[in-house]
Amino acid sequence: MKPAWDKLMTNFQGSATVVVADVDCTADEAKSVCEAQGVSGYPTIKYYNSTTGDKGEDYSGGRDFKALKKFVRKVLKGTERVCEAASREGCFPEEIEILSKWDKEPREARAARLKALDAKLDTVLKADERKKVELEAKMLRVLEKGEKAGGASAEL
Repeated sequence: MKPAWDKLMTNFQGSATVVVADVDCTADEAKSVCEAQGVSGYPTIKYYNSTTGDKGEDYSGGRDFKALKKFVRKVLKGTERVCEAASREGCFPEEIEILSKWDKEPREARAARLKALDAKLDTVLKADERKKVELEAKMLRVLEKGEKAGGASAEL
């Protein structure tokens, strides 16, 4: 479940409507927060909105990325941040860096790199390396999608 949750946090990072975060309840500095929220088993997913109160509600849906994303969008009304590849509006600095590196490269070179990144994602990677590879692949898809549509932007 951790990879799906990390991907969910990345997708909604910078969203104006929802915050997706995690807390390591096994860490000494977080134990009091987790106890106050009634978290005793791990992993526990809780959500908070105007109807749940300070204690939130336990999430009991699917734990894969698709189910989590659907819940955030439909139930919590979360919207993903949009990165406009052409203008760089709404993009984080690390996204701009990747877009700048690849936007002038031939489409074939980007397609080859994306294929290599997808193959790499099918292997076991450390979490920080996985995030880097996923981000580069996502930005290459933004460029590809933009070329096909005549402009480049994507929800992230």
